[in-house]
Amino acid sequence: MISEEKRKLLDIFAQGRKQYKLLDFEGAKNLFGEALKIDSEDGPSQVYYARCKHYIDTPPDRKSTRLNSSHIPLSRMPSSA
Repeated sequence: MISEEKRKLLDIFAQGRKQYKLLDFEGAKNLFGEALKIDSEDGPSQVYYARCKHYIDTPPDRKSTRLNSSHIPLSRMPSSA
């Protein structure tokens, strides 16, 4: 069974991932920071927190899907995608 603390961390992490996928790196960083307050050793939260800091300092090309698995620029995606 998952503890209440772990459930809260997972919920906050999921919210952070949603913001990350929306390219809201400030919002995502804040959420991953909240998750790290619950468990400072949470590896996934550490990774995404660091990625958010990087993308805040060096924003990605918003015309590409580098943050997604396809790595195909939007301009090259089929129209049905």
